Amino acid sequence: MYADISTASAMRALAQNPRIKLVDVRSPKEFQSGHIAKSINIPSETIGQITRQVSDLHTTIFVYCKSGQRADEAKTQLEQMGYTQVVNIGSIYGWPLVTD
Repeated sequence: MYADISTASAMRALAQNPRIKLVDVRSPKEFQSGHIAKSINIPSETIGQITRQVSDLHTTIFVYCKSGQRADEAKTQLEQMGYTQVVNIGSIYGWPLVTD
């Protein structure tokens, strides 16, 4: 298991703090097939581009993917970039999904 916190804890945190950035690190095709509401899609292989949307290194960022593995890799890269509040919430399973 790759998640830093449980799905229930992540849901509570997102409900209490609308400033948390929710980042889906799956491919655009995976994202379009269903994602967590209010998330943005930045594929793991291009996670360095997050600076375009999240410039404050102290912003809380929740990352997720299909299983949690890509999210874990993205978390490591974000921390290496200087982001201080990165949380891997793991898998999309257990979340209500939306499509745009």
